[in-house]
Amino acid sequence: MDLPPRWRRRIEPTNSRTEQAIQHIVIDRHITQGTRGQRGQRWCERVWTMIATCRQQSRRVLEFSGNALNAHMRQETAPSLPL
Repeated sequence: MDLPPRWRRRIEPTNSRTEQAIQHIVIDRHITQGTRGQRGQRWCERVWTMIATCRQQSRRVLEFSGNALNAHMRQETAPSLPL
C-alpha cells in the first residue's frame, strides 16, 4: 500500500535505526540463550553498548576493543568512546 506523501514523514519504517542498532543483541541472545548471572549480564551490556556506539561513530569494533584491552593490560587510561 502506497501512503500519501504527507503521512510518509510521520511513520517510522519497521526496520528503523533503533531496531538495526539492537539487531546484533537479539541474535546473540537467541544463539547463546543469554547469561546465567548478574556479572555475565553486566559484561554483555557493556560489550553490546560498545558495539552499538562504535557502529554509530563508524569506528572499528575490534580495533577499539583491542586498544581498550591493551590499555587495561598496561594499566593505562582506556580509550574514550563518547556518546
